[in-house]
Amino acid sequence: MFFAVIMAGGTGQRFWPLSRRDRPKQFLSLVGERTMLQLTFDRLAGLVPPERVLVITGAGYVDTVREQLPELPPENIVAEPCGRDTAAAVGLGALHVLRKDPRGVMAVLPADHYIAHVRRFQQVLQAGVSLAADGRWLVTMGITPTRPDTGYGYICQGELLAEGPEVPVYRVEKFLEKPALDRARQFLAEGRYLWNSGMFIWRADLIYRLIDENLPSLAAGLAEIGRAMGINAPGRDGEPAAAGEEGSPAFPETPPPADNRAAGNRTGAITGSKGSGVKTVQEAGAAVDFYNKVISRVYPELPKVSIDYGVMEKAANVLVLPGDFGWDDVGSWPALERCREAEENGNIIEARGVFLETRNSIIHAPGRLVATLGVEDLVVVDDGECLLVCHKDRAQELKRLTAALQEAGLDHAL
Repeated sequence: MFFAVIMAGGTGQRFWPLSRRDRPKQFLSLVGERTMLQLTFDRLAGLVPPERVLVITGAGYVDTVREQLPELPPENIVAEPCGRDTAAAVGLGALHVLRKDPRGVMAVLPADHYIAHVRRFQQVLQAGVSLAADGRWLVTMGITPTRPDTGYGYICQGELLAEGPEVPVYRVEKFLEKPALDRARQFLAEGRYLWNSGMFIWRADLIYRLIDENLPSLAAGLAEIGRAMGINAPGRDGEPAAAGEEGSPAFPETPPPADNRAAGNRTGAITGSKGSGVKTVQEAGAAVDFYNKVISRVYPELPKVSIDYGVMEKAANVLVLPGDFGWDDVGSWPALERCREAEENGNIIEARGVFLETRNSIIHAPGRLVATLGVEDLVVVDDGECLLVCHKDRAQELKRLTAALQEAGLDHAL
């Protein structure tokens, strides 16, 4: 089966002050009426049913995900006790896919991307799923660059393996870190370099085995979490996931209702994990408690490493599909100029007021009256509590600003 794993755990510091710790950018409506998370979910319509969509998010955002995606089964919201970068999140997502299907294919999709042409995106995604289904290939989507951007990693296309009528398929020659401007210009001129989108497709058992091979300390922690879920994840020998060790409570497919667990004296049955049979509410509650105890202890100790650096850059069996579907990672305020229509003076304005001789600026202050005169290339954001004014060319540096706020003892603003 095909599963979509949406990564929704980032903090979105470059969209401060609108993006805060309690509501980061993936939960904001930045490019339309729907939030970034909702748009990511919407793009999967017709490809994968909600019961095969998983959202990996921070423990503090579970209720927000439930509120924004009521169609999603509650057990498909997978909470990280803390952020440990993308390799840990991918590994955790792979465990949850393996529980449902030991040979399941998973697409890893960040929750904060903008995609203009959804049909084309679905075409490329479907092609990637077909390639990944036999368990040999790691597949990534590369984006045809439109400018010499220094904010993205790059993928160098190798041999052309297939040139079908819809989606060409290339071997990946190498991954490259974010380049200096001169090198980014060279990449653009050569025409065989793609932006690394951070979207991947692979079989869950394959990526888990490669984590075990390349990141053994991460794999050891994930294996302990897997056993708490009632499965033994596949190792380097290639054996598929199997039932967990005897004595580990079987992790239920659907968590028991909170009121039943609290009462402690009601009985009932829910479906357990594969091979576990029918569980009483008390037994299922014990399994969930056991899992929560294990992941709370193990997860914060996992190594913090990206899946790109930890696995993808070392793997030989990687394919790339060029994506020409109007992609943007919406990484900072100036990205809105690529995702939204500007007014006649090049401004993106969400505020009421007057804007005299104001050009190429981003003004977001829906609750304020704003007046500007003789300015250009500014970002002005007022969320009702905090005000940001910066030059567009410095918007990528907002992490410096949020760090300075923290050092100044102004944590409440973050």
